[in-house]
Amino acid sequence: MARGLNRVILLGNVGRDVEIVEFQQKDGTQGRIAKIRLAVEQSPQKDADPCWIDVVVWNGLAKNDNFTTWVTKGSRLLVEGTLKENKWEADDGTKRSRHEVHVNLNDTIVFGFGGNSDKVADALSSAQSSPDFGDVPF
Repeated sequence: MARGLNRVILLGNVGRDVEIVEFQQKDGTQGRIAKIRLAVEQSPQKDADPCWIDVVVWNGLAKNDNFTTWVTKGSRLLVEGTLKENKWEADDGTKRSRHEVHVNLNDTIVFGFGGNSDKVADALSSAQSSPDFGDVPF
């Protein structure tokens, strides 16, 4: 199997308030995740529907009691993490899958851009634009 780099960087708006889920970890300690629904632009056109991405923040920031104060519906959020696929079988026997971006301690999450959010978005969109290869025949 070929090995590759699994990194995702997204800039978008939080679509609903953060959902906090607490659970028992394998080592017996209390774990905590924060589930975020992020709306990311698919197209620069004003009437284009956003792409909705599920983001899961593990422990670290999710354990901070202020996290749900900092990240609320409508907040601008920059997230770096890894793409994960969850697979399961539905009650009717059909196979289902869903992709999520997982953010861990070594990943990045930036919030509270305030007045700089447009500058950050412009910088990211210009960095993501396709290079001009001119008349290269490929």
